[in-house]
Amino acid sequence: MPLRGEVWTVNLNPTQGHEQAKERPCVVLSNDVMNTRMGLSIVVPLTGTPHYLKSGRLSPALVAIFAPEGGCTKDSYAMAYQVRTVDHSRFRTQLGKLSRGTLEKIVYSVKQIIE
Repeated sequence: MPLRGEVWTVNLNPTQGHEQAKERPCVVLSNDVMNTRMGLSIVVPLTGTPHYLKSGRLSPALVAIFAPEGGCTKDSYAMAYQVRTVDHSRFRTQLGKLSRGTLEKIVYSVKQIIE
C-alpha cells in the first residue's frame, strides 16, 4: 500500500490529451488516512526531462529530485501541474521514499498551481 512521500512506479494509461501517460515513477502526496482507507492516492508523476523557462530557469511547476533520492536511477523532476488521483490497482513497484524537504517542495509547487 502506498504511503505519503513514497515513490512508486504507476501505470498512468489510459490518458487523454495532455495528461502524462505510460508507466512511470510517481510521488504519493495524499495523507495516509486517504491512502489506507480509500484505495486511492493523489500522486505527482516524474519525468527525466527538465522544462526551462525562456530565462533559463527551471519551471516552478517542476521540482528536481536528484538520484538516488526516492529510489530514482537518474535525476528526475516532479511535474506539479500533472497532479492526479489514481486507484491502487495502478501501482506497480515501490522505488523508495523522498526526504521531508523534497516532499515539502513538491507540495508547495502544487499549492502554487491550485491557489
